[in-house]
Amino acid sequence: MFKKPHTTKPSNQLSNSACKKLVSQVSTGLEQERLKGEKRISVARAYTHTGQEQQLTIYYDSDGEPIYFQMTNPHHLVPSIYTLIRFPTLLPTIITNHHVLDKLLHGADLMLPGLHKPDLLPLVHLVQNELVSIRGHLPDDPIWAVGYLAQDVSLLLKAESGKAVITLHTQNDFLWNTGSKRIPTPVENPQPSPESPDVALVEDEARAQPLDTPAPPIAEKPPPDQVDEYLLSALLMTLWKGDKLAGQFPMPASLFYSAHILPARPAGCPRAAGVKDSSAKTLAKWLKAHQKKDFLQVKEDRKGGETLITSLNLSHPELHKFDKFRTIAEQDKLDAAALQSAELAGAAPDAKNPQAAFSASWNLPETRISALFRARKDPRVRAWIAGTEIEPEGLHSRQQIKDALGKYLDGQVARASASAKPVNRGVVVPDASLAAVLARDGSSAAAAAISRSEVLEMLLASAFEPWWRLERDGVLVTEKQGETPTIVLKKKKRAGPKHATLIAGLELFGIEPGRLAKELRTMCAGSTTTHPVPPDHPAAKALASKDILAKLTARFSTEHAARSIAALVEVECQGDQRAFVQNLLLHSFAVPKSSVTVL
Repeated sequence: MFKKPHTTKPSNQLSNSACKKLVSQVSTGLEQERLKGEKRISVARAYTHTGQEQQLTIYYDSDGEPIYFQMTNPHHLVPSIYTLIRFPTLLPTIITNHHVLDKLLHGADLMLPGLHKPDLLPLVHLVQNELVSIRGHLPDDPIWAVGYLAQDVSLLLKAESGKAVITLHTQNDFLWNTGSKRIPTPVENPQPSPESPDVALVEDEARAQPLDTPAPPIAEKPPPDQVDEYLLSALLMTLWKGDKLAGQFPMPASLFYSAHILPARPAGCPRAAGVKDSSAKTLAKWLKAHQKKDFLQVKEDRKGGETLITSLNLSHPELHKFDKFRTIAEQDKLDAAALQSAELAGAAPDAKNPQAAFSASWNLPETRISALFRARKDPRVRAWIAGTEIEPEGLHSRQQIKDALGKYLDGQVARASASAKPVNRGVVVPDASLAAVLARDGSSAAAAAISRSEVLEMLLASAFEPWWRLERDGVLVTEKQGETPTIVLKKKKRAGPKHATLIAGLELFGIEPGRLAKELRTMCAGSTTTHPVPPDHPAAKALASKDILAKLTARFSTEHAARSIAALVEVECQGDQRAFVQNLLLHSFAVPKSSVTVL
């Protein structure tokens, strides 16, 4: 709602009767007391300009900071982010991943794929249009956005796609920027004192509690030097993935820390350990220390606004010694996926290794499929490649080409001085040599200012041929030109309203189609069958060789059709089981998500 500037009329002081009415609409006692204690509450009319214009009433405290705004459709009194950070329990809270918060800050609504459905179970009583706040999944994450539910939570739990929350107001939008731009301190709920009249109730509850109930364990925080190492590792991981952030600078320091540093901490780092537990103690000091070491560039707002991250040093010498590790965000995704897979399979999840016994019983080989690229023999392509680190005749991964392109483009974009206005290094103008390569496909945007990600996609399409490599237990099986083959899940319409699911390409990962058909017959409580994959199927085209299929099926315990005819075997399962089979492949058979195509 406030992703574009809003028009505000002159403000007036709120009358006593109107102030009492405002207080009566607030449900939390602590917030009511704060409003009663305000010396002056002012009110102003405002108009938004995102889509359909809407008239608002905005309330400000005595410091001129927005605390609430009243909507006309739907009719809500909405707390500002400043108010919600002070009083986090003012509204029901929905938890999402940090990479989703970036989308919300650009005005997007919260979509269902951005939610972890088990977190919605305590909120099943909420209905459409009720207000909710949104924060990250870490315990100390502040509120980042507020909005209203697009559907009842009970319906969201059953749905697979669509909007979950209509976003109204976020950190760093134009309403937020009318305030101090500083994260306020949360107001703690008061603890009952010994003189409190509720002591008797507390004592009664204590008597009712069994004496042998163990006290909850107290999480021990690591020493400051260990926290320093965790945060440095997180910063290096962020730099290692820095190309994804190239177009997002300058970025508020609080967003950089919460959305990129905290999720990038090593998986073994305690969740509660953060910059406050480090030797720096504050985010500002931590950023200054790492700016001196040339990891990043920071710009402070002299008017008291929020500190900005202007750029990252993606060629820092420490990155050459850096070893990639599993981050907290990656571990959370794995844990959530394992839990969802166990729920779909109807089994109780094992806290340590869900469905480990099921996957171990298959004894699958270690399979690795790599998408590669080889430079075309066009003279313009070879002329450009001569100025890069790319080997003209070699096979290269997407990341290798991306790194080489990044170094090439860095030579075109001058680094801004500390006093100069930050340069948007995410947008570049290709030089004549690169523009000639990008224009091979007739693109008119080759000589214009475009983002690095667009340059990479255009370069891969115009200058390189797709290849793929298949390795089995560390041994090369084949290298072929063409699109990388995947396991394909496709819904097939049968007679009337009935559907079936077709599963092809299982041989790529050593999964026996006949055995899987028997397993699915029990797991899905429906009929299954197998038959040869049609010759025009993408997987059949990629593996149309008896030699390749013989290597892929050598360990199968049963006779496979590919041994007598050059064809893969397709499993047909009753009903639309695509979501179930996809989760089974990802979490029981450890098939990479990029190797499963759902049609």
